[in-house]
Amino acid sequence: MSRANQVGGEKLTEFACKVYNCVISFEQEFQHFVNDQDNVTDDFESPLSNPKLSSWESYAHQMRKRSVVGSSVHTFYINIEVWYVALRMLVISWEEEVDLVQQWLSMNGSLSIEGYYSPRLAACVAARGSKITPSIKVSDVAESIQRFRNGSINLIVTTSVIEEGFDVPEANCVISYDHIKDAVELSQRFGRARAMDSSLHLLSERKDRPLVALKDVKKRQDSIITSFCPSRDDHSTSSRSIQSQQDRERAAYELLEDLDRCNHSPLAVLNTYSSKTKAVIREDIVKRDGSMFHCSLIYASRSCNITGSGSGNTKKEAKRNSAFVILDQLRNIKSPYN
Repeated sequence: MSRANQVGGEKLTEFACKVYNCVISFEQEFQHFVNDQDNVTDDFESPLSNPKLSSWESYAHQMRKRSVVGSSVHTFYINIEVWYVALRMLVISWEEEVDLVQQWLSMNGSLSIEGYYSPRLAACVAARGSKITPSIKVSDVAESIQRFRNGSINLIVTTSVIEEGFDVPEANCVISYDHIKDAVELSQRFGRARAMDSSLHLLSERKDRPLVALKDVKKRQDSIITSFCPSRDDHSTSSRSIQSQQDRERAAYELLEDLDRCNHSPLAVLNTYSSKTKAVIREDIVKRDGSMFHCSLIYASRSCNITGSGSGNTKKEAKRNSAFVILDQLRNIKSPYN
């Protein structure tokens, strides 16, 4: 059984029945119009028998592109595409999203409801190459967000691409259509609503990760973060870090014992040694006395800081001599490496 038959079945809500009957009526009226007009030809066939829901609006969009702009046929396909999207919304939501469908129809001028909220203007934000429906393409992201920030539009329809880096303090409502996989995504998605009176609405959730469970996880994570005290156990943490550093330097000490290699390639040995010990090598090279270069290298780790200086006719030679000095000092350090 097709999805259209599902919507057009007997067990329908009153609103779903009205939307479905409107779509069928529009299709039939258009068929009568085409048959009555000698100068109008169109090979329209209802796409509702296709089980792929998005194909309904895609069909109308393609037919609209083939029609003459401004003609009655062109107008029909513009309107029927909007109604196909509305019908698809009802199918995928099991006929529950009445307000959403009403808002969609109202936004596109296909429905007028007295006193019903209608956005002034909406922008669509998605990853490059994405589209919301066949007729709604991605607008310029930066421009759309700026217009939303300054209030010239009050609604943004977006994919998850906007979860990070979007900061509008006045945003007061987030409606999420997809389920949320973890507490991090919960914070990112619902963190977009920054206003004090903000509201959050989740239309789909995983059975194994309901919103209540994710909120509980987030609450516990927030509690851990707020209760963390960096000063607590600072001494023991520092001691462990220094001990670990000393162990690494003791394990790498054999590099310093290879005197031939240290004399031939001191810079290479120092780089290898610092890599094994997770230390940092900082350098400062300045030119002096015309052609002579002076270099200062600093070996910085959790256990010690050692400075070596050297000069040479080239930068490479100056760095090499500086590295040799540092290696010599490291080798001569006694406890705790002996």
